[in-house]
Amino acid sequence: MKAIPSVFLLASLSLAPISARASAPQAAVQATEEQKQQLLQLNQEVAKLANEGKFKEALEPAKKAQSLTEKAFGKQSAEYAVTLQNLANIQVALGKFLDAIGYYKKSISVYEGIPKSEGRRIRLWKELAETNRVNGNLLETRDNLQKAITLSEGLTKLMNNEGIDLLFEYASVLELLKKPKDAEPVWARGLDILNGINGGRIDIVQFPMNALKGRVKKEGYVKQEQTARGVVAVNVIVDETGKVTETSIISGREEINPIALRMAKESIYAPLTHNGKPLKMAGVIVYRFPLELAGKNLLETPLAKQPGRP
Repeated sequence: MKAIPSVFLLASLSLAPISARASAPQAAVQATEEQKQQLLQLNQEVAKLANEGKFKEALEPAKKAQSLTEKAFGKQSAEYAVTLQNLANIQVALGKFLDAIGYYKKSISVYEGIPKSEGRRIRLWKELAETNRVNGNLLETRDNLQKAITLSEGLTKLMNNEGIDLLFEYASVLELLKKPKDAEPVWARGLDILNGINGGRIDIVQFPMNALKGRVKKEGYVKQEQTARGVVAVNVIVDETGKVTETSIISGREEINPIALRMAKESIYAPLTHNGKPLKMAGVIVYRFPLELAGKNLLETPLAKQPGRP
């Protein structure tokens, strides 16, 4: 499986200079050289600010790029779809998930009218699914992942590590929706593909980010200070019995990292089995603090509806 990411994927931007996207279908509206240069400068500014973590400052030039792209290339162009995706990614980084969801949907709608854009749409459906998942919309997450899987099957893209990740994410959501019978054949399909890729040997199953949540039997809980705020990503290794044997911080905050590590260590998972053999598992669990708001677990509470959220 692919290496564990060291950054949150949803915070990455799909920025590219207009002139560099030669493979994109020709826009119905032709941009002037001046407009292309302005867009290049705006995109570079957005990318610079985003790379520095200044997402609030990046929002205004990203909106300007969207407006200018609409004038230069039209609303049905690949260039316009990219600006919508960039805005969605920025909104995710700002924690404005409902706004991000709207931008992702608009970008997908544009790409649906562009030939040979299946790869882009698969990526967008996955990003939309993760955003809905973080926002507590598991039914929407399930539907988004199903659409990504259907597109991938049409391109025979499930027979690789990315396809396995997609299947595991989908199975994880089905587990969280209390549909283990529906999830079982999805887990099995992903494991069969992984077994084929690895030449008939599976030493450890690498889960995509947060997909291990679908296998949790007992989630570790630690009472934290009421002032604890932030996000911590923890890498975990789970043995064949479902116990966590190794943990390490990928990213977080010094004052809350120990809380997340203790939670991860105290969690117990239902191991996956292949041909009757339990397997080791690995993955990244993301904890968002505070864990309790109005008596509800944060991981199950739509972030856009949290009390006191700015």
